[in-house]
Amino acid sequence: MEKTLENILQMYQITTSTQAIEPCFEGEAKAVVREEGGAVYFVKQTPAAIISHACLENGSSLKGRGDAVKHLTGFIRRKPIPIDEKRRIFAFPIHSQRSPDNVWLFYFHVRSAKTEGLIEFRDHSTMPTEVSAYSIQQQLLRTSHCMSHFTDIG
Repeated sequence: MEKTLENILQMYQITTSTQAIEPCFEGEAKAVVREEGGAVYFVKQTPAAIISHACLENGSSLKGRGDAVKHLTGFIRRKPIPIDEKRRIFAFPIHSQRSPDNVWLFYFHVRSAKTEGLIEFRDHSTMPTEVSAYSIQQQLLRTSHCMSHFTDIG
């Protein structure tokens, strides 16, 4: 999708269709959002701002959710974030949350990261990454563990 002034969103609302939020360093857009089915949006908010806003819309700050994850799981770095546990929206960072290069992936959309440098989503779309497949698999496991504390699995 070509980026033009007409298709840069002021804000983005995370939904169950959100697959990934990547940083963008060109022009007014600060983030690129990928959705299930191939939709791509350029957004004036940073990835962290999009995640933070979604957390607030669901009753807690990003810091509060991160603190709860740390308390319940012991995870200190690259903590998964329960954005909306009722709708089972969980995101995880592939770098430090403070890194300007951080990408957020959404757990239920990631199919695999078996190939180095490539993430496959459940809709069979792919996204290149510089992070190892092992690292993505570890983040998936950590997010699964986090989900067990925040959702009623039974």
